[in-house]
Amino acid sequence: MIGLVIVSHSAELAEGVCKLAEQVAKGQVRLAAAGGTADPEHPFGTDAFKVLQAIESVYTDDGVLVLMDLGSALLSADTALDLLAEDKRAHVRLCAAPLVEGTVAAATLAAAGAGLEEVFNEAQEALAAKVSQLGVALKSSVAPAATHGGQPLAERLVTLVNPLGLHARPAAQLVRLTRRFQARSVIENTTHPAGPVEAGGINAVLGLGARQGHVLRLRARGPDAHLAVESLAAFIESGCGETAEAPASPPGEPTTTTLGHGRLAGIPASAGLAIGPLVRLHPPAFQATARFVDITGQSVPIFRVW
Repeated sequence: MIGLVIVSHSAELAEGVCKLAEQVAKGQVRLAAAGGTADPEHPFGTDAFKVLQAIESVYTDDGVLVLMDLGSALLSADTALDLLAEDKRAHVRLCAAPLVEGTVAAATLAAAGAGLEEVFNEAQEALAAKVSQLGVALKSSVAPAATHGGQPLAERLVTLVNPLGLHARPAAQLVRLTRRFQARSVIENTTHPAGPVEAGGINAVLGLGARQGHVLRLRARGPDAHLAVESLAAFIESGCGETAEAPASPPGEPTTTTLGHGRLAGIPASAGLAIGPLVRLHPPAFQATARFVDITGQSVPIFRVW
């Protein structure tokens, strides 16, 4: 099991990033935070010995990836690596990826069973999804699956139904599902053209910018091609494990509809059930009266509202 160490000047930030990674790691990745210093009067900073302890706490021969925020975090991580036993040092990589995006990408792929080098590379590409969604042109991450001949090919169009689209959690689930099959799977957003990209890479999937209602093209080639496509399609059509409800109307735009005599449909303000008489809310009427005061020889009105 791969370990991830988060090095930050802030202990709270390091812990927060670890908690975020836990959401996609699902217990399949060892996580350790190495944030702040041991000095209560100067808590912000980094400590090489803290980093060393964190690495040793998650170490296995599968490897450890260390992600850092800035400045002295790099120096502390490098010093910790020098202090580590030589036989362990070869299994630890320092990663230049952005802290939050890199950690989530690394945790997702590590949880799916990828090796340290592949996890390292995925983390390094963690900004690709954000850059793509902000409108910067990027080269496609993968050639179409059809270019690989000699193996079964499966293809299917599917509509994304969950309200928030392929955000981090469902994207991470899709990546883990993809890697269960002996097939090379790619995914393309045909509504807001993006891709095709590898369905087994979290950054690539997030870079599609897939939203509710977008039509995705799934392709797979390999021994499990048909099973992979059908499984991915079923996952997407199910709402990616999220409730596929229509988004609520914006404030100020109620969608109250008459269902029948004495019955109304409305938008709930909170969860639960309430029983009681229905009361029509009337906004209070505002009244204003002017009072005049003398300021430097001029009569100026002052309004009192209630």
